[in-house]
Amino acid sequence: MRDANRDPRDGDQGFLPIFSVGNLGPPLLTVTWPGTAKNVLGVGGSEGFRLSGTDGCGTGNGMADNANQILLIASRGPTADGRLKPDLVAPSSHISSLASTSLGFTGVAICDPYFPPGQRLLNLSSGTSQGAAHVTAAAALATEAYRGWYGEMPSPAMIKAMLINSARDLGTSIQAPSNSLNKPNYFQGWGRVDTGSLVDNRARFVSDQKELLTGSGEVRSFAPLVAEDPSKPVTVTLVWTDAPGTPAGWAWVNDLDLVVESNGATYLGNVFEGGLSVPGGKADFRNNVEEVVLPAGASSFSITIAAANIAGDGVPAVSGETDQDFALYVSNARAARHRGEVDFERNEVVCGARSALRLTDLDLLGYGRISISVESNGDRETVLMDEIPSGTGHYIGSIDIAQGTARVGDGILTTTDSAPVRAIHLEPDP
Repeated sequence: MRDANRDPRDGDQGFLPIFSVGNLGPPLLTVTWPGTAKNVLGVGGSEGFRLSGTDGCGTGNGMADNANQILLIASRGPTADGRLKPDLVAPSSHISSLASTSLGFTGVAICDPYFPPGQRLLNLSSGTSQGAAHVTAAAALATEAYRGWYGEMPSPAMIKAMLINSARDLGTSIQAPSNSLNKPNYFQGWGRVDTGSLVDNRARFVSDQKELLTGSGEVRSFAPLVAEDPSKPVTVTLVWTDAPGTPAGWAWVNDLDLVVESNGATYLGNVFEGGLSVPGGKADFRNNVEEVVLPAGASSFSITIAAANIAGDGVPAVSGETDQDFALYVSNARAARHRGEVDFERNEVVCGARSALRLTDLDLLGYGRISISVESNGDRETVLMDEIPSGTGHYIGSIDIAQGTARVGDGILTTTDSAPVRAIHLEPDP
């Protein structure tokens, strides 16, 4: 929510509403209002782990014995108009909390008003409202962590992006069987809230409502970025507080697209297979949360935020009837800081021979293998570069040079005797 009181005279009083999505599972299309609203964070339920017997709501140990399972009674998405909900899940069965000490406390809507028996301080309950409480606490941690890292308060969109970016995928695996497929889906949304990943010391890159898109077709680019640990995935999360919809129309108004380019491949937001992003697919026009998870092995990459359709006033405090800002949160990545140098081993390349290239970049110490692009005469190829010696930031690679018809991506650079050849290694401003 961009402004709590909607009074333009005192600036934005931002806050992130967090609601449970209901307990009408397991059928699909059971998520309930207001957790279905696009600018809130809707919370579903995963199982807790407490074998305390069947509680007063009928939730037995079979629904509280596997933290990787989605709670049977938790509502599932999508929304009626096809948007992804819930956004996240959190433990929601056999959850113990403080009991009210009010003389008028009746325990209505609490599974066990006092648990364990024989005391009046704690209770026990099950349902997605318990999960929403967990996520609310995580949002407070995200706010304090961001303020400590960057010296300013995060926007509601940024808090939402942080929680989604750091969530744990509950997709089933041999090590952790689950009743959910990999994220994103209508069971777990983007995963189970994970406060450990939320506040750990991994590298991050952020842009919090610093950019304003005022018309369809505009783009904002962030490049180049590098993976801090190339042996692990890079997660890129885009969230924007969308303009209000109309009762007679669709919920979505302004449509932004997340585009990430890495190692010669283009990834679109929300195009996933097995919990990782895959090239191809179609841009998502419904959701105001988009994510790309680059598989391990990414070296440098670029991010583009494209305004596919700006149809409403997403930022009322700024003049103009059509505009939209956004929160971008990237984990396991940072902007490169050193200027690298790439060159050919010889001043001339020879058709019919293999040409060697060298790259030195101190931002890529210890990456082992990276990729650069080489282009000439309309052809563009990717060259894999190996770090030799290891840990030095010095890379060596090579590519075959030939004449003839160019076939982009075939691993052979096609050129002519007089055409220039360029080696491209993305670098930031110093």
